[in-house]
Amino acid sequence: MLGTSPHGAVTAVSWLCPGSVSDKESGIMSLLTSDMAIMVDKGFLVDDIVPCKVYRPAFLSRRAQEVRETQSIARLRGQEVRETQSIARLRGQVVRETQSIARLRGQKVRETQSIARLRGQEVRETQSIARLRGQEVRETQSIARLRGQEVRETQSIARLRGQVVRETQSIARLRGQEVRETQSIARLRGQEVRETQSIARLRGQEVRETQFIARLRVHVERMIRRVKEHKLFDTVIPLTISGVACLLVNYQNGPLVRARAKPM
Repeated sequence: MLGTSPHGAVTAVSWLCPGSVSDKESGIMSLLTSDMAIMVDKGFLVDDIVPCKVYRPAFLSRRAQEVRETQSIARLRGQEVRETQSIARLRGQVVRETQSIARLRGQKVRETQSIARLRGQEVRETQSIARLRGQEVRETQSIARLRGQEVRETQSIARLRGQVVRETQSIARLRGQEVRETQSIARLRGQEVRETQSIARLRGQEVRETQFIARLRVHVERMIRRVKEHKLFDTVIPLTISGVACLLVNYQNGPLVRARAKPM
């Protein structure tokens, strides 16, 4: 139910109700006071429940009955006609206001539907963005896992390289130790060679001395045999002839002197 003022402004709008609801339950009745006046349609019989004056179009059937009964009234009273015309004009204005409100409501409904479609589209876009963000999060997590795996592999490679470096250093130390041992063995072998050469020289000297002693022994045996042949010592030899004994050493071209004169 709608209420409008004479200049066309909407003054009251009741809550939405089905057609079976009485006009008395519209809620507009509580807004009326005794200094007001309302104009209603012919079907609104609210004269006994409103505190103000009520204007309503005349009932033509009742007027016709009155004309037939009285046969003195040829036409309706001018004042009632004017009021009826005024009410009709206001009623047309109310109809136009109602149609305008209906158009506004239809427009509002269409706007609400458009807003609902836009909101549905926004919801779908938000869901799509959420899915994309979830996919980005999963991709970021996958990249983080790959980077963590790369870091662990790099650390493992670094540990392997450190182990290789330590093994290389250990091999270098072992090789250095082998070189030092080889040098020590070379020095020992050189010392053995020198000792062998010294032993060889000593053996050569011993051989020469043995040969000299052998020659001396042969010479002494020869001298002893000659002394025995000549019987030089059959008698007592005085000490004064010791010089003669010395001369016997150089008997027969002096072999001892020649042997001593040879280089060793």
